[in-house]
Amino acid sequence: MDQVRNLHWRREGYRPVETDVPELETSSPNLIHELKHVASEFRHKVEEVKQVVSLKRELGLVSAMSYVVGSIIGSGIFISPKGVLEHTGSSGFSLIVWSLCGLLALLGGLLYAELASTIPKSGGIYTYMNEFFGPLVAFVSLWSMFLGSPASNAVLAQTGATYVLQLFYGGCKPPGLSEQLLALLFIASVFYFNYIGVRSGATFQVVTTVGKVLALAVIICVGFFHLIKGETQNITMEGSRFNLGDLSLAFYIGMFAYSGWEVVVTAVEEIENPAKIVTQALIYGVLACVTVYILTNVAYYSVMSTQELLAAPAVAVLFGKKTMGVMHWIIPLFVSVSVIGGINSSVMSMSRYAYASSREGHMPRFLSLINVDKLTMKPAIFFSGLLSSLYVFVSGVYQLITYLQFLFWLNNLLLVSGVLWWRYKYPEKNRPVKFPIILHIILFVLSALLLVMPFWTQPKMCLYGLFLAAMSLPCYAVFIMESKCRPAAFKALDNFNEWLNMCMQLIFAATYEDEDVSNEMHTSMGTHPDEIHMEHLN
Repeated sequence: MDQVRNLHWRREGYRPVETDVPELETSSPNLIHELKHVASEFRHKVEEVKQVVSLKRELGLVSAMSYVVGSIIGSGIFISPKGVLEHTGSSGFSLIVWSLCGLLALLGGLLYAELASTIPKSGGIYTYMNEFFGPLVAFVSLWSMFLGSPASNAVLAQTGATYVLQLFYGGCKPPGLSEQLLALLFIASVFYFNYIGVRSGATFQVVTTVGKVLALAVIICVGFFHLIKGETQNITMEGSRFNLGDLSLAFYIGMFAYSGWEVVVTAVEEIENPAKIVTQALIYGVLACVTVYILTNVAYYSVMSTQELLAAPAVAVLFGKKTMGVMHWIIPLFVSVSVIGGINSSVMSMSRYAYASSREGHMPRFLSLINVDKLTMKPAIFFSGLLSSLYVFVSGVYQLITYLQFLFWLNNLLLVSGVLWWRYKYPEKNRPVKFPIILHIILFVLSALLLVMPFWTQPKMCLYGLFLAAMSLPCYAVFIMESKCRPAAFKALDNFNEWLNMCMQLIFAATYEDEDVSNEMHTSMGTHPDEIHMEHLN
């Protein structure tokens, strides 16, 4: 209660205010009544100082770009970049596929840049689905994201923990729950940096992104040293496979490696000059990742044959052992840094999904609370970190992620469809960032192919993915959709939610976004003082 009673505004222009909130009588027979009274006094004190409670724009180009690069470059390029090679049959053809997948990722980045400027609200794909197709489709997409994102975080954390423990235990199995506990420590550290402020989370993301790029730069330099010596015999088109089944799987795996560019648009309300910064971050970030991916694979091929690469359980580790001698231990260390950066960007995006969906009534209301001191969404960040931690102890998360890959491309296809429909229905709509429509049409066709081909090659995966999405419909009908026939038991649930909201306000010293700011955000829908087109991005 001290944090509530002694509220000090730190934003420039407001003098400190001593809030005199009455003590909570824990012995009161009506706890809910007492909580209402305390929460009401807290809201009155917030109004007295006329502080505008809304998210602060603290992220610049470097931070935004680090989220793009840090989200795309995870542990895969260090551990198992062999999926594309396995289905293309040759190193030369795999490099071509990596390049084409990078081009497709760039088209996706341009699509999200246009969406972020047209619909300047946090929440990314959830928000866009809600605008294009309504609350039901938005809730289904949100469901898939909250199934997949914490599972991915748990896998990344356990992967990083495994590589760190290898430095101490070598080839021996670590004792007991050491991997899970270290994975929890990774998630907790990421949660802490995001919880204390947007800027600290962004700084942490920049540091981890620089670390993983430096690691890949070391691999690239060593590889090109071998290329200069003439060791190019492993780069060849011999054995290439051009059948549609293998080609579709190669593209599917390659695009999964490039996924993550959408993370930055979840925090549009916290980015300075978002129309320009988001566009630059997506273009430069995706191009940087394409370049790094291709050069890293070339470096691998300069040292390892196709057979060695396919047989290696961890490609970068084998590369280090063959080329770095006693210094090969730095590779597992950099893998751990890389996965921590991936978790950081994922926790950032998850909290924004929770915040945006809570504002729309699709998640518990307390997730849209904003801490009045730091002006950050502390409850949503806490929820995201907690959910990721729980998944560390859940078995079968790898299979769950595989099933959800199909839903990722379904969501992207729906988004492209929504953009094309709005281009037709609202041709005069203000779009601060606008790209030629042919680029979106190309992305639509390619996304449709990536969605259809797995039905032919892996129908079981697609059906399980659709089943997971369908599981959200009963939840939507029971908890979200308004109905006059709701059971009486739900009134008790509503009372519990009200009690929970008041508790969260007091625990996190938080309140809801200022109504004027919220209304302005909902009605502006993309108005921006400066029109920014492709030629005005510098």
